[in-house]
Amino acid sequence: MLEKMNEFFDKRIEEYDAHMRDTIERYDEFYEHVIQPIEKLSEPKVLILGCGTGAEAEFLFEKHPNAQVTCYDLSNEMLQMFSKKFSNRNIELRHESYFNLDEENIYDCVIAVMTMHHWDHSEKLSLYSRISRVLKSEGMYIEGDYYVTLENEMKYLNNRTEKLDQVDKNMFYHIDIPFHHTTQENLLMQCGFKDFQRIYVHGEKEVHVVTCDKFTKLLENN
Repeated sequence: MLEKMNEFFDKRIEEYDAHMRDTIERYDEFYEHVIQPIEKLSEPKVLILGCGTGAEAEFLFEKHPNAQVTCYDLSNEMLQMFSKKFSNRNIELRHESYFNLDEENIYDCVIAVMTMHHWDHSEKLSLYSRISRVLKSEGMYIEGDYYVTLENEMKYLNNRTEKLDQVDKNMFYHIDIPFHHTTQENLLMQCGFKDFQRIYVHGEKEVHVVTCDKFTKLLENN
């Protein structure tokens, strides 16, 4: 039975951190690579999408204790735990969908870890366009997730279509549809990013980073 996205995570709050450590082999190594591209920045302004209980924030604050961090998540339980963990940090928590993101030229970096594998092509195009707009020129988008072969990508997408035929499509449901890394690259390039780099790959888990290319898009529009 399909579960609504927020309810899925609310129900699993107690075991969530332990589950993620079990799921992500070389957990520390994975998250260190998520934060590695930001290390050279000074007191960055960072947006975390689908922040959960704050795994990436923990590694971020180790490197940048004075970072300004804004977080989106649908799960109120997750956000409450996040708030307890980082009550002494400069954080802003938003209990809403990151599909509502509508700011412009605000952040040095946007991070999304283990959350984008829930969305199809059109949804990702919408999200990546929003992320491109919210970043400062030459700002970075870092995504850490799990990725599959092109054949399995199609299997996941077909399975999702069948499941969504049975429910209200206006709601967010917890369904995994990981993509191949070339699909990710193509979608990101369409939304104003450049320099796609796979900076960490281990099994099906990887981290990649792209840079917002607003200057080129400005020239193309003139």
